[in-house]
Amino acid sequence: MNWNGNISDFYFFYYIWSNLVALNALRARQELNTLNFCPAVFELAPKYEQLISSFLLGDVVYHVKSLESSWIMQYLFMFCRIGVVMSPLRDNALSMSYFDHPIFRYFQQGIIVSITTSDPLYVHHSVNPLLEEYATLMKLFSLTPMGVCEMARNSVLNSNFPLESKRKWISDTFQTVGGKGNDIRRTGVCDFRLEFRHECLLHEEAVLNIVLSHVAKKGEQPLTINMISEAGAARTLDESLQRLQDRRRINHTDWRVMFSRIDVADVPSRMPDREVVETLRNVIVLRSKYVAPRFSEVDVQVEDVFNDSKFDESLWEYNSYYGVFLIFRIGSSPPWPSFVPPVKEFIHDVNTVRGVVMGNQSLQHLASQRLNLLERKFHLHLSLNISKESGKKEEKEWNNRDFFTAHKVDTNVQTEAGMNARTLLEFFVEKALQHGHDVVFEEDNKPVTLRQVLERHNINPTRITVDELNHLLNTNPQMRTTFLDPNNFMKGRYFAELTKRTLDLYQEDAFSFSENRLVISGKSKDEWAILAHWFDRYGMASRQNRWMISLPRRYRRLRQQGIVRNFGEYLDNIFQPLWEVSLHPAEDIRFHYFLTHVSGMDCVDDESKIDLPLSCKYPHDWNSELNPPYNMYLYYYWANITTLNEFRASRGLSTFAFRPQCGELGDVEHLIGGFLLADGINHGVTLHQNPALEYMYYITQVGVAMSPLSNTAGASEYLLNPFPHFFRRGLNVSLATNQPLYFHFTREPLIEEYSIAAKLWQFEFNDLSEIARNSVLQSGFPRAWKENALGKLYYLKSTLGNDARKSRVSDIRVAYRYEVYHTELNFLLDQLADGIEMPRAMKLLEEEISIYENVMQKKVDLPLSSTKPGEEDFADPLHRVARLKEELGVLDRQLQHCHAVVAKYRKENSNIIASFNRIRESLSSDSLVVKGNLASDEVIQEKHVEKEGSSSSIKITSSNS
Repeated sequence: MNWNGNISDFYFFYYIWSNLVALNALRARQELNTLNFCPAVFELAPKYEQLISSFLLGDVVYHVKSLESSWIMQYLFMFCRIGVVMSPLRDNALSMSYFDHPIFRYFQQGIIVSITTSDPLYVHHSVNPLLEEYATLMKLFSLTPMGVCEMARNSVLNSNFPLESKRKWISDTFQTVGGKGNDIRRTGVCDFRLEFRHECLLHEEAVLNIVLSHVAKKGEQPLTINMISEAGAARTLDESLQRLQDRRRINHTDWRVMFSRIDVADVPSRMPDREVVETLRNVIVLRSKYVAPRFSEVDVQVEDVFNDSKFDESLWEYNSYYGVFLIFRIGSSPPWPSFVPPVKEFIHDVNTVRGVVMGNQSLQHLASQRLNLLERKFHLHLSLNISKESGKKEEKEWNNRDFFTAHKVDTNVQTEAGMNARTLLEFFVEKALQHGHDVVFEEDNKPVTLRQVLERHNINPTRITVDELNHLLNTNPQMRTTFLDPNNFMKGRYFAELTKRTLDLYQEDAFSFSENRLVISGKSKDEWAILAHWFDRYGMASRQNRWMISLPRRYRRLRQQGIVRNFGEYLDNIFQPLWEVSLHPAEDIRFHYFLTHVSGMDCVDDESKIDLPLSCKYPHDWNSELNPPYNMYLYYYWANITTLNEFRASRGLSTFAFRPQCGELGDVEHLIGGFLLADGINHGVTLHQNPALEYMYYITQVGVAMSPLSNTAGASEYLLNPFPHFFRRGLNVSLATNQPLYFHFTREPLIEEYSIAAKLWQFEFNDLSEIARNSVLQSGFPRAWKENALGKLYYLKSTLGNDARKSRVSDIRVAYRYEVYHTELNFLLDQLADGIEMPRAMKLLEEEISIYENVMQKKVDLPLSSTKPGEEDFADPLHRVARLKEELGVLDRQLQHCHAVVAKYRKENSNIIASFNRIRESLSSDSLVVKGNLASDEVIQEKHVEKEGSSSSIKITSSNS
């Protein structure tokens, strides 16, 4: 047949393959070698004729450019074990960037992929082009030596060399799937890697067979897929189900939440040494000496303390002992509080933790391995459950997973840089044009107006730019104090108006909140009163904001200026006024009122400065002009806040959290101090440099508020920021802005922070809602507010504490985080001796259920896990009893339903009889005859009915017929 058009690729591939099959049949009869069909696929998507033909007919396929565009075909190539041969360097020269090449992704997916040089003359430079290909791939994709060896083994499997040669190179008894017959001395690939590939295939086969059995519920039994081995698939499925039903899961698995769960079974021979895990536990226990819940949160009213007649203020006094304020009865000496370890013990604990996280290589290896596993678990969880987390259509109708209506808190905002640059510029221009006669400061006892200042610097307010304004404020201390300080000649009026204008922007978004920082430098005991009076004078209280107090490490500057004589005096300036107002709140009502709006304190300054070694010198003995070490600041801040909190809590007053800024730069000791002492930290960028310390932060769930945009100033480039890794691994992280004036462009800096993170790190709305939920939990807002934002039991970590209608976080995500955390802790617990517990930051499910039932007065019924889909574990007597009770309840409800149905139909039958009798009487009066009758239920039951459902025939005839 003559054909002048283009030949279809299907047609072309088929006839080449069919002729090759016929030829191979002949050659096999003559005991000659056979020929493989190895097509090259150069077509581009959306054309898939060559790709489909090569899948159906090819033994090994070369180049396959269109495979990248089809996930379905990638899965089929992987599952059917079709070899793929590619040349990344050649493709880099002709069509795509090396970094965008899919070969490494194919390798991770389990496709039998290998490398070829293709055109060494044009694209290679060494005498050994194949080694050049492998070396380039290894360096640019961080391929491990084991991965290179596996890819080399794939090249042997994809080659056309005879079986004898392959046996000589790989193993005399090698198999294409699995580790059986593997000779690691020849291949360089360990049995674990090959068995992992095999088990992945078995799992996929089992899943496909389960899906097939569910799809065809009627008709003939569907075919099963047996690509590997039927017994192996069944074995793997049984093992995976058995792991899923591990009794250890019962202490943390909420079976009410249905999603694909992930279990990783560790090989006993690969378990970490008990000594390593015991060392980790001992370090975790150290934190509980310093940070332990000793009092619950209470909602404080300003006037409550004045209604308390039980406490007599005149019987008590306070004083500083070794740099820490203590309260005691007048005339008695105060004992050192048991909940404040002495500074010598703290220094010993810091050195202990430092030795562990820096010197224990086994712990570093364990932590790195477990953190990487946690991150990969999260990726696998998303691949299995991302659509379920988004919710079904009917779920979205009442819970739209809308991040913008989820409460979120900017937990780290420096108030003096908390406004947007445009807001600051507009405010400055407004004051310059409309309030130029305001006296802003005095100079040589003469008033200086704002207009005079502008004329002195040749500034035209109608043409000033943001950069010029920043330069003016940064180079002119008087102007900076005028606009950005609460303690100045104008008593902070401009600063208050500017701050209130910034807070008003939060009120436009009902779901964004902030914790702004105000500075107490420690230069005078009057600072607190000045700040409190500024707060009250201008009405700075806001529903959208809580206040934090920044304690900058400025002792050295104050000592050099002669303002303080020693470090102890510096601490006295900070904490003595707090003790005074806590003991005698009536002496300064404004100060007392201000503290009800303060949620905590932090510690700020440049962390890149080199620290002195920690010493036991007490604060009043530190009279050097050198700055004390970072952790010395942290300890005395923490110790004074702790003793103050203990006293204030006993009086029913508000308490303060301690959330220092550490880990942006500087030594690892900063993070160690934060780990031991802090309720939460800000920044934490350097945490990723020490896997052991990062793992400890994960286990203890210490809150970390990070500011990726702010960190670009020197701590980390945005794309290199470790935030996405921390989030995926399960650390308690949130997003904050820090200094919107310098790093943000919009009037909603917090939304801008979330938006950029979502775009560059590919976060889903559920991810953003989880980060927002973390920010609420880390914040210092009162308990009632958190209940309104997240739900009444927001402090529970399981799904019992998640109200998805408020948090916008899927129960699946909450259950995943909760279960993975306890699985990790159970893994560590298995390595410890009997009777030794690993401290947990999350309660077990039994405890959470008990709290839920006590608070909500509602019973929690958890469905039991099953050993097989749809069946219960009847080997467990408790499960059997519970199941039988459930079945009895079902039968009882069915019996009651049947009684109700019978009574209903009896009533209807009686109504029908009454109606029929009335009709018969009516017809009789019209000279009509009705033959037949309807009996009552009792009569019908007595009669024999030949046919079920038959009734008496009714015949109506006229007497005239």
